[in-house]
Amino acid sequence: MTAWDLIVIAVQRWAVTLVCVALAVLLVFTVAHAQPVYYSRVRVVLLSPELPQTNALGSTSASLIDLAGVVARKVQGTDQQSLPVSADVTLYDQGIQSGYSVVQPNLGGQWAYNFEDPVLDIQAVDTTPQGARHQLDTALAAVRTSLDDVQDGQHVAAADRVRSSLTPAVPQITEQKGSMVRAVGVSVAAAVLLIAALLATIGRRRPRGGRGSSTRTPGPELLTRSGSTHPEATRTPSSG
Repeated sequence: MTAWDLIVIAVQRWAVTLVCVALAVLLVFTVAHAQPVYYSRVRVVLLSPELPQTNALGSTSASLIDLAGVVARKVQGTDQQSLPVSADVTLYDQGIQSGYSVVQPNLGGQWAYNFEDPVLDIQAVDTTPQGARHQLDTALAAVRTSLDDVQDGQHVAAADRVRSSLTPAVPQITEQKGSMVRAVGVSVAAAVLLIAALLATIGRRRPRGGRGSSTRTPGPELLTRSGSTHPEATRTPSSG
C-alpha cells in the first residue's frame, strides 16, 4: 500500500482521521507540557566511634557494613526484587515522581551480593523543590532513627555511638525534565505511524472493486428433473 493509497483512505474516512489527529495533538500537547520532577541524591557514610572497642556494631569496617545493611532493611524493607540492578538507575529513570529510597549499594550485580563500604545511598524525588527536600529530610530522619534503634537495642552509650556523614555535605535539588524536543519528536513519529497503521488496516478491509471483481451471473440454463445444468441433459431424442 502506497502513501497515496493512505491519503485516499484518510480522505474517504475523514471522521476516523479527524479523531486520530485530535488524539495525536492531545498526546503531543501533554508531552510538551509534562510536569518536571525534582531530584536529590546523597550518601550516608557510617563512621566508627572515637573508641571503636566500646561499640561492637562499629568496631571494624565489616561490622559497619553489616550495620548499614540492617539500617537499609529497617527503612526500605526486605523486598530486594524491586531494586534496580544498576546503581546508576535513579528513581526518576524508573518513572517515580514522588518518594524516596534508602539502599545499601551492591557491587555484586543481580545474582550476587558484594558490599564493600558502610554506605547508604539515598534518593528523593517530587514534583516540587519543596516536596523533594521534604522527601529527602524524611529519608534522612528515618535513617537516623533506625540507626539509634539498633544501638539502643545493644545498650550503646551516647558517647560510643556510630557516627555518620553526608556526601555531599549539602544535598542539592535538581530539575529532571529531559529533552522536550526529543520527547515531542518521538511522540509525533509514534502518532504518525499509528495513524498510518490504522488507515492501512481499514484499507485492507474495504471491499475491492475493479476488473475481475464482479460476480458472474449464470446464464439461462434449463434444469432437468435430476437438477443437471448441462445443456446436453435437455436434448430430446430425434425421431426415426
